[in-house]
Amino acid sequence: MSSAFSALIYNNSAHVDVFSAVKKFQQLQEERVHVYHLFNEGHKIYLGTAPQYEFKRFRDLVQQTTQDFKRISEDIIAIEKRLRAEFGKGNLADYIASIQEAEKHKLELTAQLQLAKQTVIDYPDEPEREIKIMELKQRLRNVVDRINEHLEELRFETADL
Repeated sequence: MSSAFSALIYNNSAHVDVFSAVKKFQQLQEERVHVYHLFNEGHKIYLGTAPQYEFKRFRDLVQQTTQDFKRISEDIIAIEKRLRAEFGKGNLADYIASIQEAEKHKLELTAQLQLAKQTVIDYPDEPEREIKIMELKQRLRNVVDRINEHLEELRFETADL
C-alpha cells in the first residue's frame, strides 16, 4: 500500500471521526434543550402548588435535571478535548468550549429566575420583584442569543465536513 494511499485513508478516517464528534455534540446540545424544557415545565407546575409548594417533587426534578446536565456536560467536554487533542481542531473545540461556558451561565440565570418567580408569588405586595424578573429574562435571552451565535458559527465551520 502506497504512503499516499495510506495518508488518504487516514485523512478520510479522521474527517469522518471529526464529523461524528460534531454530530454527537449537536445531539447532546439538542438533548440539553429538551432537559431545559422539562425543567422549566416542572418549575411551572411547582409554582402552581403555591403556597404549600410540593417541594419533594420539585427537588426530585432538580436532582434528575442536575444528573442529566452533568452527564451531557461531561460528554461534551470529552468531545471538545478529543477535537482539540486527537484531531487538532482547536477552532471547533473553542466554539464548543464557548457554548459550554454560556450554557453554564444560562443554568445559573435559570436558577435565579426560578427563585425570583417564586418570591413574586410569595411576596405579591412587592412590585419591584417583577423588575428583577424582567432583568433576568433579558439577561437569559442575551445568553441564549450568544449560544445560538456560537452554534451557528460551529455549523458554518463544519459545513464542509
